[in-house]
Amino acid sequence: MPEFRLLELTFLLLAAMPLQAFVDPDSTFLIQLQAANQIVQELVLLSSQEASEAAEPEVWEQGLLKLAQTLVHQMVSRLGVASARLWFFDPQEGCFRSVAHAGLLSPAHAQIERIYPDDSPMGRVVQQGLPLLSNNPDQEVWMPAPEWVRANGLRGFVAYPINRGEERLGALALLSRTPLEASFVEVVKFLCSYTASAIINAKLLERSRRQAVREALLNRITSTVHRFLQWDQIVSTALKELQHAFLSKGVKGLSRCCFYSINPDQETVQVTHEALSPGLAPSLGQVYRIQDFGSLCERLQEGQVVQIALHMQPAQEHLLPPQGLAAFQALQARSAVLIPLQAVGSAGAGLGEAGGRDPQTGRSDLAAAPGGMIGLLGVYLTTPHPWQPEEIDLLRSVAYQLAIALTRSSLFERAHRQAERLALLHSITAAIRSSLEPTTLFHAITQQIGAAFQADVCILALWQPEQEMLHPVGIYAPELTPAVRVSGTEPLLDAPLTGSLQKPWPEPGIPPELSETVQAKLRLAASLLTTLKEPVVVPDDLKPQRQGSGLLWVPLFASDQPQRQQEVLGGIALLRYPHGGSPWQPEDLELAEAVAEQAGIALQQAQLYEQTRISAQRESLLRQVAQRLSGTYDPHQVVEIALEGMAEVLQVDRCTFVAPRSGYGPSAQQPAAAPEPLAILQEYRRQPGIPSQVGQTLTPELSQLIWVSCYTHLDTLLIPDVQTFPLPLPTRQTLLQKGIRSLLCVPLVTDANQIAGVLCASIPPLATAGRKPPTADTAPEAAGFAPADRDLVEALADIAAVALQRASFYEQVRRQEATAAALQGLTEGREAESRRLAADLHDQTLADLGALSRQIQELAGDPTLSPAGQAQLRVMSVQLQETMAELRGIVEDLQPLAMRAFNLGPALRSLLERAAQRSPHPLLTRFDNRADGLLSRLSPACQSNIFRIVQEALNNIVKHAGARRIDITIQPKVQAGSGAEEPSVNPEAPYTHLELKIIDDGRGMPEFNGGIDPDQKPGHGHGLLNMRYRAELIGATITWRNRRLGSGTVVELQIPLPPPS
Repeated sequence: MPEFRLLELTFLLLAAMPLQAFVDPDSTFLIQLQAANQIVQELVLLSSQEASEAAEPEVWEQGLLKLAQTLVHQMVSRLGVASARLWFFDPQEGCFRSVAHAGLLSPAHAQIERIYPDDSPMGRVVQQGLPLLSNNPDQEVWMPAPEWVRANGLRGFVAYPINRGEERLGALALLSRTPLEASFVEVVKFLCSYTASAIINAKLLERSRRQAVREALLNRITSTVHRFLQWDQIVSTALKELQHAFLSKGVKGLSRCCFYSINPDQETVQVTHEALSPGLAPSLGQVYRIQDFGSLCERLQEGQVVQIALHMQPAQEHLLPPQGLAAFQALQARSAVLIPLQAVGSAGAGLGEAGGRDPQTGRSDLAAAPGGMIGLLGVYLTTPHPWQPEEIDLLRSVAYQLAIALTRSSLFERAHRQAERLALLHSITAAIRSSLEPTTLFHAITQQIGAAFQADVCILALWQPEQEMLHPVGIYAPELTPAVRVSGTEPLLDAPLTGSLQKPWPEPGIPPELSETVQAKLRLAASLLTTLKEPVVVPDDLKPQRQGSGLLWVPLFASDQPQRQQEVLGGIALLRYPHGGSPWQPEDLELAEAVAEQAGIALQQAQLYEQTRISAQRESLLRQVAQRLSGTYDPHQVVEIALEGMAEVLQVDRCTFVAPRSGYGPSAQQPAAAPEPLAILQEYRRQPGIPSQVGQTLTPELSQLIWVSCYTHLDTLLIPDVQTFPLPLPTRQTLLQKGIRSLLCVPLVTDANQIAGVLCASIPPLATAGRKPPTADTAPEAAGFAPADRDLVEALADIAAVALQRASFYEQVRRQEATAAALQGLTEGREAESRRLAADLHDQTLADLGALSRQIQELAGDPTLSPAGQAQLRVMSVQLQETMAELRGIVEDLQPLAMRAFNLGPALRSLLERAAQRSPHPLLTRFDNRADGLLSRLSPACQSNIFRIVQEALNNIVKHAGARRIDITIQPKVQAGSGAEEPSVNPEAPYTHLELKIIDDGRGMPEFNGGIDPDQKPGHGHGLLNMRYRAELIGATITWRNRRLGSGTVVELQIPLPPPS
């Protein structure tokens, strides 16, 4: 509409312009141009009327024809031409078709109804856009009916093309009774230019109107179908609206609209919805094979819209096979369009490809297979019809909106079914997880699942990995009689479901009402258990599939190990009898898998509960044993308590303690063969009447078997059954002769590679007296000792080994304490004796020698003595003084004066100074004491021992090392890892020990490089041993080592500090 108004204003301005601006001032030309201007005004008025009547479709269809009629009539009446004809271009036929004529009618008008673009004069006019002017038309060879031209006195002819740029729109031809000037061509050009603009404007208006109609139709269909969520309502409504859609060429409705549903499994399409005109035969429910439509399927598979003209030429019939052509002809259609509908977001799924389907309606399950083809939309006309691009676009848009609505409907249906399945799943889960007791849980699983799936039989079987078979634990069979259920269920729960077709499920494992076919299906399902990852249906031909009739087998897995391979727990078998049960659908398998996951969780929880209960019982027993063992330090009593606990755990009559006759003390390394036969050193008997075996020697075969497993390999010996365990024949015969069917031997390892003995228990052949009876979860083959028994006895043996080790440590500590007390008494006695000797020497001997010295000095001063006698007395006095000095040194060593007067620090300093004085050569000393405030925390006995240790070290240096320098350092230390060493002394600091070092630069001790052990060199005297004994008495450690740089020795004493008082 805006383009039309712009053109209208343009031509009105042209009409108002002065003619002198572009014409010759000739009066005839002015008259012709004014007439042309009036014609344009008539055409503008006509176009305005057509635009105001845009609501009437018929006006738009005849608008261009009215425009053409007005133009030719106005040219005859206003320009005075004798005849005028107008042609419009027909793109479908590729020619120019006559649409309007006025004036004289040529008898050859039929020949000029159509003009083709060729080499003829008129053909060049329309093809090349060149005007044609002739003032002798009757003499032109190309002029039809020249006699008629001469008879009517027609002397001028002009033809002019109607084009817009390169677009060909039509042509105009005039005949005049007067010759035509060249200026008249300009007038015709002016009229043709406006006619071209009017034609373009009319086409734009028509296109806009059709676009508005299509959008209105599309909006109406979209708003209508999106009001529903049900598939049938959506499709039926869309087809009804589309069937009344407006199409061009005067066709106001479609004769038939069909929706085809695709069945990829059977490779067919079916008419599920239809809207048709009265009088046509319905095709609802018709089924067609996909292969009948030949190459059309490939185009539809690619998402293309397919147009079909059913009045095809024989050369075009290869597009459709005869069956497909007959199917379309049966619809009474001459023209058809097929549009594929794909789920929104689809990349396309080909016809014939397998896809998800709704098990209830048979429709494509868009949610299960997103992006697949939903179906086909077919529209038909009973008359031939050239489909326009805008019509195809409309159909494609309707198909897209229909696909959106159907996808949403499918998602809604899926969500609704999912909600129903979740509700069912929740109810089943709540029922089967209401109890953790195994029997109640097994019953709940079979009853709830069997009833929920409307199964005739539901069997729950658990996988026994040790025996590699299924063990039935629950059955649901409502159609069986109560007597059969009672009599058939109990044997079923006790009989294993083997996984071999050659080894049938033993009778009466399956109730008699279950046929041999059902038994075969169960056996096949059992054989597939270890390889299955999802539920399968086992039909009568025993070929597993994902749907259909037969036995539904659902494996059960542990779900607590997402990163590892799932553990098989067992399986659930569901059976619907063929006479009344419906086939299993994929959604049944999905729900069964979800239910199986919940059942697996419940089974795991029940197993965990059972394991926890058993563990609690075992922990209670072990706690009781540990509590009894904690109160004894007697090895014999420890073993007795361990044997009693072992008998209670295993529920056996006798448990024995086996070891070499030399005793059950630990041994460092064990040879490959027993050095002597093992003997029973202790035993525990649950019954008083059982004869004792204490002191008996085991047979060589049994001794060697226990020795290799327990002593050599430090491992437990577990023989569940002597008959099946891999043993040498003599050993097996010996065990059977000794009445041993199952044997368990656990070593008591008190330390690394040290064994105190072996705890042994056995079960006699064919005798379970005193042994716990088999339960529902204990297979008959596992009546002997099991791995669980081994684990429990090993835990008990570990506790007993710790108790034995504690008893051994207790004995060692007791002996060490006795030795320490004896050494402490000896030391204290020696110190007391030293003090007594020092006192005696000081008070008696030194006093007597002092008196003797004074007497000698008095005699030496006697003038009556001879000089020789006086000299001899002076020598004796000097020797006596030296003896008294040495004696005072001995007294000082026995009881240092500094120790008595002050404390350890000054005493050590004095000791170092006197060592320098005794040295035969000059000796440099250094005493660095950083622990004065901490030495007072040491006990007097500890200080005395430290003094004696330093004293002995200094004596060794002076006598043997030949040192020139001695350093003594005392420094407090903190426990390793608690922080850096503190150079300054703070009595409140958390120091843990004192470090005393005696360092000399003497000869060192080369024979002890890398570490000095006084125990290895007894020939060097007892000085070093005395230093170590004194260090041990005060809880200190002493080491000797050579200096890192240069010669000399370092004596390092680590003294623990008592906590501050």
